Formats: sequence, C-alpha cells, structure tokens
Amino acid sequence: TAIMVGSVAGHPTAWAGLEAWFPFDFLNLLGFASGSRVGAPWIEFLDAEGHIVKRIHTHLGTNRYEMGRAFIHGPINRGELGRLLTCAGMSPEFDKTYIRGAMNHLLLGVRYSQALEDKISYLSRGLDALAGEFGLGTQYLLERADDSVKSQVKDVLRSTSSQIADMAREQDARGCIDIASSLRRIAERTITTPANVDRDFGLTVMSLLERFGLNDTAVVDAYYQSNPRADGRKWHQVLSHYRGLSQHGGAFRVRTKEHSPVEIYKLSNHLADIIARIILTQLGYDGEYQRATLTWRASSGLD
Repeated sequence: TAIMVGSVAGHPTAWAGLEAWFPFDFLNLLGFASGSRVGAPWIEFLDAEGHIVKRIHTHLGTNRYEMGRAFIHGPINRGELGRLLTCAGMSPEFDKTYIRGAMNHLLLGVRYSQALEDKISYLSRGLDALAGEFGLGTQYLLERADDSVKSQVKDVLRSTSSQIADMAREQDARGCIDIASSLRRIAERTITTPANVDRDFGLTVMSLLERFGLNDTAVVDAYYQSNPRADGRKWHQVLSHYRGLSQHGGAFRVRTKEHSPVEIYKLSNHLADIIARIILTQLGYDGEYQRATLTWRASSGLD
C-alpha cells in the first residue's frame, strides 16, 4: 500500500470537477511500471495542518492484486519510476484516449494468470489502439507503385469482372438463378471493393514499427529466413493468424500440435514489448526499462 500526495492548488474538489485536473492516469502508469494494476478506494483532501476535511469514496483501478510482467523493476531501475511519472506528467500525450486504451489492454495482456488466447487478444487491441491514432490500421498496397502499375491493375480487375459477368449470363441461360446471382455479386465486388486496400493486423504492426523507427521487423524476418516455418508463413502472417484466432473466438490448437504454446507465449511477450516501447516513447521517457522479451532482469534502452 502507498499514498500519493499532491497539491490541490486551488482546483475544485467536487467529484464533478476532478476530471479536469486530478491525475487519475497515474494509477495506470504505476500498474504499467509494476506489472500489477493499481487501485484506490478513496480520495482524501487535507488542510494545511494535515487534517482530513473531505473524503470521496470511489473505485479507481482495482482492489484485487494480480501479478504481471513489470516494465520497471525498482531494485534494478533505481529512480526510473520517478522519472517516468515526471515525464508523463509533462507529456501532452499522457491524457489522450489512445494511450489510456493501449495501456489498459497491455496491463490485461501481461497478467500471468491470463490464458494465451486472451493475452494475444488484449495485446492485439492495444496495438490496434496505437495504430488507429496514427492512421495505420489500413494499408494501401499499391501506395508505392507508379501510376502505370496502378492503371494495369485496374484494367485487369475490370476485365476479370466482365468475364465473371459473362459466366453469370451463361448460368442464367441454364436456369441456375442462384449461381448466376452469386457470380454477379462476385463480379461487382471485383471492381467495387478496392483491391489495393487491406486491413491486415500483421502489416499494421509492421507499419507501426516503421513509424517509430523500431527494427523488430528486420530482425524477425532475418530469423524466419534462416529458420523457415513449416507452414511457410512470414512474421506478419503469423501475427495476423494468431490475432484472428484470438479475436474471433478461435482456440489455439495446442493439443494437436498445430500451434506451439512456447511460440505463442514468446509472441505475446514481443507484442507487449512493442506496446511498452511505443507508450514510453510517446510519454517522453528517456530512461531504461525491463524488456518483456527477456527471461531475466536487465535494464535496456528503448532503442
């Protein structure tokens, strides 16, 4: 247990007026640093002599202790928690919704009691929150292609749509109305659904890493090239695969050995580490932290 002490400095002390100035998000930040969500049962207001003049009973954070992965370890990262609180308090990003959302999902994802499916699900949501803030949730696959390539792709799609429409007319002539309707729908989607626009989680993560100058993609791709997977998937495809299973009610098929619990666990740690580095960067933190990808305690820089 602990007490966080600060000055009211003339701000309103009614519950309705606290949102504008009270540092509610510091509790989340303490949870992020320690790996265990921090809560508080009340807020007390004291006079100059230290006497309680008002207490607001509330429910901030949680009242149940659950251990999780810490990103700042007191005995090793001495003084870094204070630095983090100071940097966050000065950062214009600290009170923004995307930071709060990403941090909440991260705290849920790093709990030791969390099932692997839930870990991947929460951490994927945290990355989605960060990607959405920077407009990286959608990929324009031909963004770097020149106009001639874009034009050729459109011509091929129009030609394909026309050929499928011809097939639909043939099925109409044979009396296969249901098949003809399906073919017409496919023909319409061939030209109405943008073929160069995608919402792929793996590609989103890669775009987010590139946005912050983090080299994870190059490192993992090099490893996959030297150690090809049996299913042939690349890293961004692996990310999308596990995220899709966790978000849409699918289970990881560990018993049939289709999925490896060790791989999933390591992947969850990597995703947590990406979220942590981005949050710390956005908060202007310039100290060291505990990497989620290590199995031991050691200070690391964000780069």
